[in-house]
Amino acid sequence: LAMGVCCPKADVGHVGTSEWRQDQAPEPSMQGLHNWEGNEDPQTSKMAEYSTGSWLRQHSRESSKATDDPKFDRSITSVSFKEDDVLQLFRKFDANRDDSVSQEELLAVLQQLSDPGDTRGEKLEELLQRIDTNGDGMIQLEEFMAWCSASGDVWKKLRWSCFHAVRAEAARLSTNKHFPARNKNKISHFPWVEEILWMIVEGKCKGISTIKETGEQCTPLLLVAGACPNSICGMQAVMFAQVKAGIEFWWTKPQADVPRKLDRHTLDLHKEGPHRNATSKSRALYQPLADKFKGSKEDIFEFGVDTNGRAFIDEKTPDGCRRMLLYFVWQENWSSFFAYNKFIEGKLFYQRGLPWDEPVVKESSNSKSKKTSKASPAPFFARQYRLEGDGLKIAGIETEETVLTLLPPDVCQEMFKFDT
Repeated sequence: LAMGVCCPKADVGHVGTSEWRQDQAPEPSMQGLHNWEGNEDPQTSKMAEYSTGSWLRQHSRESSKATDDPKFDRSITSVSFKEDDVLQLFRKFDANRDDSVSQEELLAVLQQLSDPGDTRGEKLEELLQRIDTNGDGMIQLEEFMAWCSASGDVWKKLRWSCFHAVRAEAARLSTNKHFPARNKNKISHFPWVEEILWMIVEGKCKGISTIKETGEQCTPLLLVAGACPNSICGMQAVMFAQVKAGIEFWWTKPQADVPRKLDRHTLDLHKEGPHRNATSKSRALYQPLADKFKGSKEDIFEFGVDTNGRAFIDEKTPDGCRRMLLYFVWQENWSSFFAYNKFIEGKLFYQRGLPWDEPVVKESSNSKSKKTSKASPAPFFARQYRLEGDGLKIAGIETEETVLTLLPPDVCQEMFKFDT
């Protein structure tokens, strides 16, 4: 057991009687500080140098003084972690990559990694107060490092749980080649789709769309975005909807004069006229996905539409079933319209359905006179996929990402190579 943070590259000594050895667990990769070509990212490198270099030196000296105290109780000190471990854990909590961790981000990860008793009510507020030393409601890297190397508190078990999960994830990721976003289009370029996405996740889509030529009402299920705009067409996304004959899909678009807002005419299918939005050459690319949700099985996955008008993917497991309620599909890479073997790959965004219980993020507001708490929407989730021909491959549950916003941040476009 030791106190402080061990950093082999910094000019600090190892403090305490024990340190984490490389033969005990794989070295976590520093994906947050380097890009995929191995070149340093100036902004993140500068952050790391400022936040870890001088801070580690100062904290190491303070830790050394503490361990020289004969009254110092080593049984309650934190364990000595490497700088890479701390940065990797911070990166896992910082879902939107804004260099700080919000209360929602902290809770979303803790609910997956730790004992549920550590993330409830007063205990969570106590943890937040312990880490957020400047009281601004956000956790900065310096504060997070201080907590990771702290001693004399009750959070040692929680620290170990978090670091164990991060090391296991680093070992798994080390076998997969990672890629930054390759698509010039960014998820953040599509704020106009949020209106449709909210209606889908809130269950307010029943019969809101119409096939204009027949008058048939239909229910939007999910959106697929990322391929447009391109050299051939402008900003648009594909909307899949449930119709009497199965699944239909067409283009939805933003308003021409207000590009951040949805053109509500495109909620309906127009096969001709000024609002024509039927698919043509792209139909062969998206048809296999539509066919899935007519009711099909592939490997351990089953596809369909439930009685509430939600598209789902059921993943069969030895313990039962995990239901993904799909609402958004991002295309990061795809074949051309003229390719013989057509494919799409990217991320599936979904909510957890039964038998999964959706976690609830707690938001607290404090005042001098009273303390209140309210529930906010559960986080969303993501997994990587590849649709090629009639086959849809989905990455395993161990790769699941927590997404705290309905429209995911651009960082979710990062991909890895997985066995298809």
